[in-house]
Amino acid sequence: MKRFMLLGIMMVVITLSGCAGHGEVIKLRLNDSMTSTMENAGGNLSVAISGFEDQRPDSDHLGTHICLFGGKTTFDLLDGNLGAGVSNAFSNFMGKSGFQANAGSPGPQDIRITGKVTKFSANATGQFLSTGLQVETVMEFVIANASDGSTVRMTIGAGGSDDVIFFGPEDLETLVNEVLQEGFEELIEKTEVKGKTLRRKL
Repeated sequence: MKRFMLLGIMMVVITLSGCAGHGEVIKLRLNDSMTSTMENAGGNLSVAISGFEDQRPDSDHLGTHICLFGGKTTFDLLDGNLGAGVSNAFSNFMGKSGFQANAGSPGPQDIRITGKVTKFSANATGQFLSTGLQVETVMEFVIANASDGSTVRMTIGAGGSDDVIFFGPEDLETLVNEVLQEGFEELIEKTEVKGKTLRRKL
């Protein structure tokens, strides 16, 4: 009887931790539809956003899910192109923040922003009756102002953690997109529109 009770408890823990089969690959989605509480930050400045470069040292996977009893699954991006995904999300966020954002536009713009993703990790770790989530990002932005030829360089790091009882991939997707938005918001908070340029706040 005790053996069946122990087996039942183990099955409940495995179910709560959301563990998939060992070696399985789970695809995560980046949400390119952002929100913004800084709708007027852009002052209607036009901005061209080039595709971000994925410059992570290890760019094979986004992260892993280590289950409580030793199973391991891997997280990858749904379309496999992290740079394009981050660029699209950033362009959407800038549009919501009052900029005239054009992803990859070749025409004349007030500013042009290029970016690099140097760190992007999304991991889940099984714990007793819960799963711990951890997301970390580091992005580098180069803002080129057309009117005076000036350049602003900024490195933004953002991260977040959460604990969930019933883990599903959508939980990690939600945290990933919250952290991305936090990084974008920090960029806007540290800059300001002056005339036809975007400057670092003093």
